[in-house]
Amino acid sequence: MPPKKPVKAAPAKKPAAKAAAPEKKSLPEKLPEIEVSIKALSALLKEDAENKIKDSGRWPLIIDTVGQTATFLRYQDVNFLNAVSPSKMEPEVIRKALLGAVRYGKPVVLDMMEVNMYKTVETRFDEIQKGLLQSILDKSFIEKKLFLQLVKPEDGDDYKDHCFCEEDNFKFFLLTQNLTPEDELLRLTLPIKVV
Repeated sequence: MPPKKPVKAAPAKKPAAKAAAPEKKSLPEKLPEIEVSIKALSALLKEDAENKIKDSGRWPLIIDTVGQTATFLRYQDVNFLNAVSPSKMEPEVIRKALLGAVRYGKPVVLDMMEVNMYKTVETRFDEIQKGLLQSILDKSFIEKKLFLQLVKPEDGDDYKDHCFCEEDNFKFFLLTQNLTPEDELLRLTLPIKVV
């Protein structure tokens, strides 16, 4: 009987290559400081019952990749500025939005949409008064009554010094749909991620 030929082992099957899953964007590890649902965000912005915003000493930067916060806030009693719209970023429009918010004690909402616009916004605010955005973010705008420097004679009697009795209710909210806002903006604000 002839010797048997050695049987070759079948090559091992390679596992089927997995289809690459779409990469999910994630926030940098240091963010957000607060994660909240859209429903809870409303209460946080209006009441801040746990003093999360107040104790931080910073205005909120609301990171909402879907854009539902902008839709929600647009229908509230706020002065809404769309940073991407040239007509909404005219110096006079910004000035009146700020003064009206201080005068009547309501929030200014600055929506930067999905664009990194912090430097552009800062430049537009500087056209009104050098360092204006910085003074809003560090709260000296209210604490040192710097808003009074924005009043013009043609604004009328409604904007005289004694008319600003609601200034303590002034709020400033920044919105972005961008998952990775500029580092400087993150440092100057309280990041809140809408989940």
